[in-house]
Amino acid sequence: MYFETTQKIKTLGVIWEIESDHFGIEVRESKADEKWTKRKVFSAIAQLYDPLGLVSPVVTWAKIRMQHLWLIAAEWDDPIPEDIYVKWQEYYQQLPLLKSFKVSRYLFTPEPKEIQFHIFSDASELAYGACIYARSTNKDGQTKTELISAKSRVAPLKRAVTIIGQVINIPVDVDEMVRVLPRQLEDDYAFSVY
Repeated sequence: MYFETTQKIKTLGVIWEIESDHFGIEVRESKADEKWTKRKVFSAIAQLYDPLGLVSPVVTWAKIRMQHLWLIAAEWDDPIPEDIYVKWQEYYQQLPLLKSFKVSRYLFTPEPKEIQFHIFSDASELAYGACIYARSTNKDGQTKTELISAKSRVAPLKRAVTIIGQVINIPVDVDEMVRVLPRQLEDDYAFSVY
């Protein structure tokens, strides 16, 4: 299959820039004068599709605002409260900045001598998440570290779940992330979990 080097391939919210060999996130242009309702906010959040979790913190912030709208029992087509509106408008106007966020498609240094996988996780009262990085070193000592994937979830609306309860959920997400790695990598390289 042949692609023009200036071409961008878009699939499921992810953009592959062929010439630079990077992944990016597709973001629609925002309207400055948008009249925000619960329906429009939920629709905007649904458009933030990030299957690799490259911008999980950005998506998680939006989902936490979505929970706030749910808790105040706002009607679908009523304007959102002023305090949420101010935060949401600032957030939404900054979303186009994600177009400059790029992640290398190739994870390793040329001819890697050593490859490590590092998994980090954390939880708070509002959300929890985990991410996995690949770190490689070649024979010349050149090191490269790249994000492979991340997962995040907002805490349930029923606040009975403690931070410890959130932490207990993290291994499920970590297990899902590790499963996407080829089985050979798991057998041949070191994994560190933090």
